[in-house]
Amino acid sequence: MIKVAAWNVRGLNGSDHQRAMDNLVREHHIQFLGLIETRVSIVNVSRIRKNLLHSWSWFDDYAGPAGRIWLTWNNLEIEVEILWVESQIIHCRTTNKRSHTKCLISVLYGDCELIPRRTLWATLQSLAGNISDEPWLVLGDFNAVLDDSEAWGRVADTSTSMNEFCQCIVASGLIHLPFTGCPYTWHNCSEGTRSLWKRLDRMLVSAAWLERWPHSSYLSALPSTSDHSPLIIQGITELVKCCRLVYSRAVKLEEIMLHQRAKLQWLKHGDQNTKTFFRMINTTRARQRIFQISKSNGEMLTTMNEVTEEFVTYFQTLLGGTRAQREITLDFLRPAVKYCLSQEESNKLCDPVTDSEIRDSMFDIAEDSAPGPDGYSSAFFKASWSVVGHEVSAAIGEFFRSGKILKQINATLLVLIPKVQMPSLVADYRPISFCNVIYKTITKIIVNRMQLVLDLLIDHSQNAFVPRRNISDNILLAQELLAGYNQTRLPPRCTIKVDLQKAYDSVEWDFLLEALKLFNFPTRFIGWIEQCVSTATFSVSLNGSIYGFFPGARGLRQGDPMSPYLFVLVMEAWNSLLRYRVLNNHLFQFHWKCSEQRILSLCFAHDVLLFCRADIDSIQVIKDTLSEFAALSGLKVNPHKSQIILSKAVQQDKQQMIDVLGFQEGFLPVRYLGVPLISSRLKIADCKPLIDKLDSRIAGWSHLNLSFAGRAQLIQSVLSTLHSYWASVFILPKGIIKILEAKLRKFLWQRATGRGQAKVAWDQVCRQKEEGGLGFRSILVMNKALMMKHLWKIVRQDRKSIWVAWILRYRLHNDRLWTFNRSTGASEHTERHHLEKHIGPIFCPISNTAVPATNKPSGMAWATTQQGIHWASKRWRSAHLLNEASRALLAALVYHQWTERNNRKFRATGILSYHFFRFYFDYLLLVALKTRLQAQAAGVPYDGLCQTACSGTSTMLQERKYMPPSAYAPVGSQPTCSPDCTRYRGTLDVLNKVIRQEGFSRLWRGTNASLALAVPSVGIYMPLYDILRNYMEEVTSRNAPAMTPYVPLFAGSLARSTACITCYPVELARTRMQAFQHSQANVKPPGVLKTLIGVVSPVKTANNHQAFQSFRILWTGLGAQLARDVPFSAVCWSSLEPLRRKILSSIGEEAGASGILGANFCAGFVAGSLAAATTCPLDVARTRRQIEKDHTRALKMTTRQTLVEIWRDGGIKGLFTGAGPRVARAGPSVGIVVSFYEVVKYALHYLQTDNDIGEGHE
Repeated sequence: MIKVAAWNVRGLNGSDHQRAMDNLVREHHIQFLGLIETRVSIVNVSRIRKNLLHSWSWFDDYAGPAGRIWLTWNNLEIEVEILWVESQIIHCRTTNKRSHTKCLISVLYGDCELIPRRTLWATLQSLAGNISDEPWLVLGDFNAVLDDSEAWGRVADTSTSMNEFCQCIVASGLIHLPFTGCPYTWHNCSEGTRSLWKRLDRMLVSAAWLERWPHSSYLSALPSTSDHSPLIIQGITELVKCCRLVYSRAVKLEEIMLHQRAKLQWLKHGDQNTKTFFRMINTTRARQRIFQISKSNGEMLTTMNEVTEEFVTYFQTLLGGTRAQREITLDFLRPAVKYCLSQEESNKLCDPVTDSEIRDSMFDIAEDSAPGPDGYSSAFFKASWSVVGHEVSAAIGEFFRSGKILKQINATLLVLIPKVQMPSLVADYRPISFCNVIYKTITKIIVNRMQLVLDLLIDHSQNAFVPRRNISDNILLAQELLAGYNQTRLPPRCTIKVDLQKAYDSVEWDFLLEALKLFNFPTRFIGWIEQCVSTATFSVSLNGSIYGFFPGARGLRQGDPMSPYLFVLVMEAWNSLLRYRVLNNHLFQFHWKCSEQRILSLCFAHDVLLFCRADIDSIQVIKDTLSEFAALSGLKVNPHKSQIILSKAVQQDKQQMIDVLGFQEGFLPVRYLGVPLISSRLKIADCKPLIDKLDSRIAGWSHLNLSFAGRAQLIQSVLSTLHSYWASVFILPKGIIKILEAKLRKFLWQRATGRGQAKVAWDQVCRQKEEGGLGFRSILVMNKALMMKHLWKIVRQDRKSIWVAWILRYRLHNDRLWTFNRSTGASEHTERHHLEKHIGPIFCPISNTAVPATNKPSGMAWATTQQGIHWASKRWRSAHLLNEASRALLAALVYHQWTERNNRKFRATGILSYHFFRFYFDYLLLVALKTRLQAQAAGVPYDGLCQTACSGTSTMLQERKYMPPSAYAPVGSQPTCSPDCTRYRGTLDVLNKVIRQEGFSRLWRGTNASLALAVPSVGIYMPLYDILRNYMEEVTSRNAPAMTPYVPLFAGSLARSTACITCYPVELARTRMQAFQHSQANVKPPGVLKTLIGVVSPVKTANNHQAFQSFRILWTGLGAQLARDVPFSAVCWSSLEPLRRKILSSIGEEAGASGILGANFCAGFVAGSLAAATTCPLDVARTRRQIEKDHTRALKMTTRQTLVEIWRDGGIKGLFTGAGPRVARAGPSVGIVVSFYEVVKYALHYLQTDNDIGEGHE
């Protein structure tokens, strides 16, 4: 790697500046130097360079003002090729003469003004578009900062300047190189209030640079003769040759570790040696590497030994040392405790731990969670459970029996996570504990038992980690209580925001154990917890290495599954202490509108808000309680981060109140749980943290080569969730919604280059995939939906929610939700929340899937409810047949939707929504309509109406066979059809008239028979076909290869014949139930069994032999059924198998489950439709024979005679009666059956393989 440096020298004419530059080069062995703002006129260039760096080469650009940028390099070591020159940037390619490595270097000097600086940003993006995989370094004075944290003093850059700079870095795909030294690179050389520091100088690199030199960083050195710091690149410049075997093994182990740490979903499985994978790892390493640290006295530590010693010493002091043995008792708090466990509840916590409980707890741990010091992740234990599961269960069971744990199991690795953007002190890092998996399994078992009673023990003012409680309750109630703080006419109020210093790390164990006794936890259970907490040992992980080893003496580990729940119990003891002191002090006064519910605090883990009346006595009570709690528990308040917020009604003693607490005064908006608490309408400026968070996520992906599909997936899974938290507690302003959607739109269409226009409107993109969109969630729609959840809690009067209870008490008197009016004390949030115009609290799961499931089959693809209403108002006004069919379809949807909803809600039964709608719309309805059309063609009368309805004559039908209306109509007259006509002219006509004349439920008669027929028929048909096909293919491949292509034809025919003969009586019953009307009013139509009895009863006899022969009436039309189904199966399988093979070969062998499922469905759909159309005449003949009521004639009818009769009566049209519904049913039906059968077959095979493997291990 070339040693590169850049420095804004602020003039190079003076000898002191020249000496400083020369010292910089010699001290750091610089090979390439960029000098900025030399202020040397063109006539003095030669004279100045004679005194500087002899034998070096120079390049400058005096086309701009006074040579803003100079480049100089040691031409004995490197070669430089100038590629691009502008007034603000010089771009070149360098080649190391020794190693022959090449890289691109851009030295720039940004203009001081915003408008000219945009030219520089455009140039950088243009250069980035022309760079492929060469390492690229960009360095110099940018004259811009990224955010407010990079500037300190009286003036900061405008948001426009910062946004444009950030967008340029993202669009150029550049990454911030880690640095050491001064965080601010420029100072205005002023003092006092006029002093200003900024980070104007920096180094940025491409992802290819980090791939080539992953350990590189740069030093921001102290300025000497200039007001800017020089930047010097650092890193490993040589490769040490290692033993090939050891090196290869280390690389393999590292790759496995990196896979466990990689968080991108597409890098989760398989061999992932991709550029994206290693770019992500290199970027993460570069960002997390710690080069230097400052001590509390300001001394800077730069060597690795000093840095590691400082970290180990700090955390050993914080967490280790000698455990304080103190006599603490909390029995005096029992009158103020909300709830104590009963004896039965205590005994249940200590029930024996079973092997299944151990296994479930182990398998609940995520496979990609970080391992502990032993290096074993949960994925290892899950994969090898059949081998090690018994021993692991025995070890964990021994802990719960003996109450002792091995210290090796309880070893902990401290991993450091920065709490601020630019950490400089050890205290700026949060220690996250990586525990061993066996230990985490033990604590998960304890946590699972603790969760059973946690809701009883914890007051509703705490909502963290308690099942069925929500963080939004804290925020919503805090917003309500802070409403009107800017008004002077309301009572004086006070809110105290408490910051607990090192909350988790400072808990004294003796206080924790006493708190558990206070809530009446059993002694044995407390012993388990004490053993887990008190035997922990710690080591510190720093830059990939492990340092130190010391035992713990206090604190709860962040990363231990048990710690959050123990801390919640500690804070509940604090709440009990606060209640006890308040109730025993008559001087304390509650916050306005808090006395009836006795609201004193809102806690979410260590985020605490305290409320009281703004008077000295009340604040003094809180101060004394905080001091007492700190002495007992070790949890101390950080006065520098805690705030006291006073309403404007406080006029007297304001400063005295602030002095009593010793906190700084806070002002609204104040940040609480990640969102701002305000007393007015939410503004765009209040949402800046949300916008910055979105920008930082997008900037973090700038180095990835993301495709359109990748960007769409990131928007769907990551970016769309960033604002969901805000949207769940605020009604977002329309302006902020537009800004967020604009950023998402730009990221989707313009990639990292910043170029490109949106191809589709954003509203279209947010539609469902079935409607042509990408399925993105609209921010506005999601915001309304999340607000509806809060309204629904109010409707249900969920008084377990402290916010709902407060709303029902103070805002909605007598539960008048729908008559809510704006009141003086109502917060802006509540007012807009309850006055939302479009309220539709429909939360039934079946309703959420109803419309998508029926969009395609019904053609009613509505993007919004308003579109659906507009569509219905246009189509449903008249009595046209199509409009009546549409109304019938919607009626069917609503009727069965509510039936399914009631079954789920009140009977605990139900079916999958997809199967529900497929069954009712795709199968039963079409079967019923097809059967009616074919039965009518066979002459079945419906209520004896014929020529009266169709020709106007009074002659009634005397024969059973239905005659065409033209036979009775006068010559030259056209048949007229009244609404009472029962002759069916087509599928929609059947649908309309059956509903009108016989009722809507008539369309679903035969449902039970259809279900009874489908299960055994498919259960026999599909497996038998698979068995026969496999056997025949094996035989023919050996003996007659030419016959192999015909195997599906014979196998399908034989399998279908067997299934048809077995299940035929049920098929007969279904056809009769759908074909004939039920004439008796108010009498339930006969079911499957009664229908079959009705078929057999007329031919019963006392002679057993004759009776047995007569029972073959149940197989009436079997010949026609076989004549239809066998050719159907032959045609279907003969076309399905080749088509399926062709589709699967086109999508490739690496296709996923969805691709294989789609291939089977498409092949089945085409083959089923083709076979149905081909065999339609045989289906008509089968129906004709099955509905024959003359039993003697039914037994004598043949398929050939039936086909001849149909041809004679109706011709070709008669043979294809009902072809439309039959084809519409058969295609999807075959596709669904074949595709889901393949899925079930694959699942059973997978389970069998797993069982075989397990038995092999045993």
